Amino acid sequence: MSTTEHLTSVISKKFNKLVGEIPTNCLDWLHAIGKASEALLYSILFMPELKIVNDSVLLAWGMQDDESQQRFLDSVKSNNMSLQQLEASFNFIEVGYIFDTVGRDTSDEEDELLANLICNAWEGWLKTSFPDRKFIVEVLSAEETGSTVGVHFFESR
Repeated sequence: MSTTEHLTSVISKKFNKLVGEIPTNCLDWLHAIGKASEALLYSILFMPELKIVNDSVLLAWGMQDDESQQRFLDSVKSNNMSLQQLEASFNFIEVGYIFDTVGRDTSDEEDELLANLICNAWEGWLKTSFPDRKFIVEVLSAEETGSTVGVHFFESR
């Protein structure tokens, strides 16, 4: 099953009670129940603000204050992990924890679908934002994170 077919199937199961005639594709679902204001909110998942700290590209939501930036710089100086490992640890989200309990209405399989969509979007966003750099963006399984499916990225040097 293609990603689009899988996505349409998940959306159909989640939202079929909200519409009369069941749409057959994602665009029709978007038209039937979507809200532009929610699209603006969710856009930060797919095109997050990025910040350069010590020549490393980092997710800005983890670097909002001087203390966070200093924690990154101190970690670089400590040499306890490679720069790639460090960037990956700062550029990491756990899909199952993005939304609070009320907002989390997905299974682990559906979280994995969302993680793959985020991964694909981040790959494109990073290429657009930093065309002269190469990044590795990966989906991590719940087993790899020890918790829930995640996504991280780091610069390939």
